[in-house]
Amino acid sequence: ANRIGGKLVLGAGVIWWSLATMITPAAAMTSLAALVTARVAMGVGEAATFPASYSLFSQWVPAGERARAVSFLMSGVPIGTLFALSVTGWMVVRYGWPSAFYVFGVVGLLWAIVWFAVVRDAPVHTPATLHRASSKAAVPWRQLLSSSAVWALIIACVVVHTPSLTD
Repeated sequence: ANRIGGKLVLGAGVIWWSLATMITPAAAMTSLAALVTARVAMGVGEAATFPASYSLFSQWVPAGERARAVSFLMSGVPIGTLFALSVTGWMVVRYGWPSAFYVFGVVGLLWAIVWFAVVRDAPVHTPATLHRASSKAAVPWRQLLSSSAVWALIIACVVVHTPSLTD
């Protein structure tokens, strides 16, 4: 994302996962292997979200406001899930289960069209752009991995994202 631009990486990721979402019903009707492949493909597209977003934040958001920007991004995940869960049941009952995959896929593609038309990788002249040159410092891995706060976050994410541990 830093090399080729957060705009391109995020936009391509959304297109990829939207197309993978839209082929999910056909894959499910074909075989379990096709279904798993479609869902893994969707996850590959989703994987671009956070690196691309952080790259864009480094260009657009002043350093002192980046934590807030990341918290808004992270808040969007459960809010989006709540919205999707609220409307998906209605769509499935009214139009059948494949409709949810088609609707969400099309919404992603429409979003991508607007994204590529409106968003730029970086502002032309802002303090965030000036900060970019100084952000190339080496990552202090030893310091990060010896931090109890970092390990608490890692453990919390593993527990939250591992169903067998929370059931």
